[in-house]
Amino acid sequence: MPDDLKQMPIVQAQADHAKESLLALQSHSDSFIVNQVNSNRYGWEYFSIVPKKSLFRVPTQLSAATLLLLLVSLVVSMLLAYYFTSLNYNRLSSMMSIIDSAVRGKPLPPLPVTIKDEYGYILHNILTTFIEQNYLKVQLSEQKYRLQAAKLLALQSQINPHFLYNTLNAIYWEVFKLTAKPNQGTEMIENLSHILDYSLSSPAQTVTLQEEIDHTQSYIRIQKFRHKDKFKVIWKGNHEEIQHFKIVKLLLQPLVENSIYHGIKETTTRAVIRIKIMLRGNRLKISVTDNGMGIEKDRLAEIRRQLSEGSESPGHIGLFNTNIRLKLSYGEQYGIAIKSKRGFGTSVSFDIPVAAAPHDRFPLCCQQEED
Repeated sequence: MPDDLKQMPIVQAQADHAKESLLALQSHSDSFIVNQVNSNRYGWEYFSIVPKKSLFRVPTQLSAATLLLLLVSLVVSMLLAYYFTSLNYNRLSSMMSIIDSAVRGKPLPPLPVTIKDEYGYILHNILTTFIEQNYLKVQLSEQKYRLQAAKLLALQSQINPHFLYNTLNAIYWEVFKLTAKPNQGTEMIENLSHILDYSLSSPAQTVTLQEEIDHTQSYIRIQKFRHKDKFKVIWKGNHEEIQHFKIVKLLLQPLVENSIYHGIKETTTRAVIRIKIMLRGNRLKISVTDNGMGIEKDRLAEIRRQLSEGSESPGHIGLFNTNIRLKLSYGEQYGIAIKSKRGFGTSVSFDIPVAAAPHDRFPLCCQQEED
């Protein structure tokens, strides 16, 4: 045995047919494991010398790999935990910022294009809720503004109406003196007085359908005198059965005015305006149709778009104001519908709810024509 080998403690193991001994030897450069096996049956002795580093190489490598994987998994876990914690914190911070912006009235960010997780779903719902609430606030503010503007206009139109009535009354008697009997001048003054009284007194109140019809007839009589009987008016509907229904005033006359000024004013033949008032269930349907010039297709599409948006048009002030008043008085689902064809005429209609309907339907048994 070499001098540089030192004997280490011997480990013995007893087997069924052999006696096994292990001896660890240490040299200057390496360590060895000497294995001695004695065979009892044959009397032989077996020796094997294996470098210690070769014997424990695989277990050492496995231990090192296990430790390395453990360290790597720990680092990766910490990085993932930090990433997701930061991501969730940023999302929560974004939500709090959005809520704070909404409370302070600041602009909100745009809605997320796609919803990828629960945070995106929550964020989308938060933004949708605040946008809807903001839209409702804008709608309420706009409606309040319109109502205030309508009230202001009504107040402005009522500036000393008695002065107008008294002046017309004085003119009436002066005209009456000229002929010593009623004439076309006194008739026009009477109709104009009725129109002013109807229009300027309590503009926000509701009236019966019959009062609205009487006012419209006064307006028609004045227009027929001005236009030298260029048109005639045909009334359709059983007015006696629905004349007591309450409606917002000044809904019918602007539609007739629209037919006169935009439908039949430029016609060369005598035109016809048909006013139909019908009851269908619990809704009152009113339409004004003329056989005048009609509207070009593109212009009709533009008018319909403006009516749908509730905007105004300089060329059809009465029509658009009536549409807005219908929506403010009865709800956004109500408003004016218009049909027209160039060269054939125009029909403007709307329907409004009635509180009580005595009949589900009535026939058009009565027809009144104003020549």
